[in-house]
Amino acid sequence: MAFRAGARLVNMEFFQVGPAVFNTPLMFIIHSHMWRLKPRPTNSLGEEFLARYCPPGVDPEEVVALKAMSYPFSVRTAAKYLDIAIFKEIMEGRGTPSGGVFLDATRSGREILLERAPISYKTLKRAGIDLSQKPIEVGPVVQNFNGGILIDANGFTGIEGLYAAGEVSGGVHGADRPGGNNLIDTQVFGYRSGRAAVDYALQRGNRSVQSAPLGDFTCDPLSPEDEALLRQSADLYYANLTIIRTKVGLQKVLQFVDDHRWNRNRIVRNRLTLGAILATAALTREESRGTHYREDFPQQNPIWNKRIALSTEKSGGLKVDFLP
Repeated sequence: MAFRAGARLVNMEFFQVGPAVFNTPLMFIIHSHMWRLKPRPTNSLGEEFLARYCPPGVDPEEVVALKAMSYPFSVRTAAKYLDIAIFKEIMEGRGTPSGGVFLDATRSGREILLERAPISYKTLKRAGIDLSQKPIEVGPVVQNFNGGILIDANGFTGIEGLYAAGEVSGGVHGADRPGGNNLIDTQVFGYRSGRAAVDYALQRGNRSVQSAPLGDFTCDPLSPEDEALLRQSADLYYANLTIIRTKVGLQKVLQFVDDHRWNRNRIVRNRLTLGAILATAALTREESRGTHYREDFPQQNPIWNKRIALSTEKSGGLKVDFLP
């Protein structure tokens, strides 16, 4: 809604993805204490696959241990090879029917799990999963968006009367985000944007705010064709916008959006707009930095030490700007 009202979005190529439990009654990420136990990732064929994705001189066990310090995918450490390996095994058809792989911590035994990973062991045990008895199914899930609405130090979006704070905003964390910073973000900018919004409202008094008309927000029911299109978009976005990004894959997303841009259902249009925004930001940044990994541009490039801002043009297209 902010984007359609004219706000700029920033850092939309930076969002965090990490391994979480799949195909269970609960949603649960794999925490640092579990990675320190060096569980073994295996595919649906029972193969330990990580070594085939690690370059010479990189120890697969060390890669797993490093995930304890870098849970979401990031190019900053060698832990990235685990996320890349999991993703590629799934994409190449060696994942589970649910779209995951297996993580085997059984060699640690119940006592070690209770001592060194008590939260994970007890939480999953209550859900009927015993980590000491059999592997668990895991796969990549989106954890956090570092990008969002461009705000100033007081949460102002540049649109009269509109303030933002928290995960909906962008530019606070940059290309990566240390654990725990989201809570600080909501407290600091929730306070500052709340105060700024109050000051603005008091200054305005009873005068109405002139804003761009956003139209009717009612949604037509999804047709079977719409539902099929949403499923298709989910598969396409997952394959090309999460762990591994390439020019070819990102252009596939943009072509898909262009092919279906005249769909009349608002839910579908929202999904298409989001795909265009994410793919444009990722395609523009021709390097790898933080949570953004371009397999065709695997190194960080200092000329890209800048932010990509996106806004909507009158024609309906995307305008790209660069900020310090």
